[in-house]
Amino acid sequence: KLSESVIQKEIQSILFRLFDINRDGKIDFGEFLIGFHALTTNHLAQRAAGIFHVYDVNGDGVISRDDMLKTLRRSGKTSKKILN
Repeated sequence: KLSESVIQKEIQSILFRLFDINRDGKIDFGEFLIGFHALTTNHLAQRAAGIFHVYDVNGDGVISRDDMLKTLRRSGKTSKKILN
């Protein structure tokens, strides 16, 4: 079983990718507001946009097969860490 800190780091990485819209390695106030709204809204379109941003690993505005596989692998690893 992997440590809780490893799981927390993976979750932090996913959340950072959700908030860092322009992928410059920093979260400005506007990005924070958009990310926070995506996490707390009941609107499906806003949540879907946030999830899309996480899956679009390279930030090119589309989810390629490679983007999808990378995200699913990361999700699977995190799930295994939590379940074990």
